[in-house]
Order: sequence, then structure tokens, then C-alpha cells
Amino acid sequence: MNQRLTNAPHWGIAELQKRNDEMVERANEIWANPTTSFQPVQRQIESRSLDDEDVDLTGRNIQKYNYLGTEQPAASWTEMFENMVRFLHQQVSLFCMVWQIAETPPALYDEKAARLLFRTASS
Repeated sequence: MNQRLTNAPHWGIAELQKRNDEMVERANEIWANPTTSFQPVQRQIESRSLDDEDVDLTGRNIQKYNYLGTEQPAASWTEMFENMVRFLHQQVSLFCMVWQIAETPPALYDEKAARLLFRTASS
């Protein structure tokens, strides 16, 4: 392989690339890559419901949670708690807004504003 180096009339980038390719091919012949049929075991993620009375989540990590049919990722229990508080606060705020409009006599609010609020609260 090295004798060709000494006999080469020109030695440049193209010749270096060709020699590199030949060396890689030769190395693959000598040291073939191993083959295997190994497949790692797919671990089933455990699922727990907070409705279960006997559930103990001590020492467990959270990856995601599901509330009202919507699945959300969570990197920690703190993140899940913060997201739930924000969500519930938003729901309570919308409920209070609708309740306030429903309890207010029609003469005290602009009907156009009320329609806009009802549309916003229901979407």
C-alpha cells in the first residue's frame, strides 16, 4: 500500500482521498463490524390514577399526565402541579365571568360586550 506512494508521480487531495477510501475498505475487510440480533426490551411505562385510594407515588418520577382527556408532558411533579393550578385558575376565572354576567341585570351591561364574553367563555 505504501509502495504506491513512492511510485506516484503526483500526490494531492484526490490521491489522499483515494488512499483513504482504500484504507477504510481494507480495514473493514480485516476488522468486520459485528452483527447481532439483540433487541432491547421495550419497557412498558406504568400508569397510575390519582383516583385510586391506595396509590403511593413516593419516589416515583412523572413523565406525563392526563386531565380531561388531554395528555401533557411533565418533567417533574412541581411542573405538573403548576400546570394544573394554572389550568384550574383559568377555568374558575371563566366560570366566574359567565356567572357574573348571568347574575347581572341586563340593564347594567352592554349586550354586545356580554355576547363577546359568552362567546369567549364557551370556546
